[in-house]
Amino acid sequence: MLIAFLRHGVDCVGTLDDPDCLGLRAEICKLKGIIKKKDDQLGSQAAELRHLKGHIRKLMNRRESKAEKASEEDSKRKHQMVEKCEFKTVGGTHMTPRGAFSVLSRRCLANLSARGVGFMLQRDLHHSTLSKWEIRMRASLNAAAREFFARAAYSVASHAMSGVN
Repeated sequence: MLIAFLRHGVDCVGTLDDPDCLGLRAEICKLKGIIKKKDDQLGSQAAELRHLKGHIRKLMNRRESKAEKASEEDSKRKHQMVEKCEFKTVGGTHMTPRGAFSVLSRRCLANLSARGVGFMLQRDLHHSTLSKWEIRMRASLNAAAREFFARAAYSVASHAMSGVN
């Protein structure tokens, strides 16, 4: 008697007593069990993959936000440096000592004329303003050097007077 095992998902046609058909049915059931296990493993691996992709996305967002914060802080610092370099009054804009030192050091490094500095920095700077600040800076440097050497001479003299060798 021929029986089709199509109801059970088996494409085997044979007799109930046929050992090949029964062995094939057992092997098919075994393979179905293996396929089910592999599907479960793939499902868990797919879930793990989704979790890892989400974690990577979070890390990338954090990195981008840190970069944005750093660039915002840099722009704030640059803005603050410009604000510290000059101050505005009713009569116009005036340079602070810090700003003068910054501009004059740039002038020295770039080897520019006093007029060229205004063009380089894109500021309205008059050459006489820079010349005045150069004189002030040189005078302060000379005064600091005089004070240093006066203190050093006093220290050497007091050391010699104390008789310590």
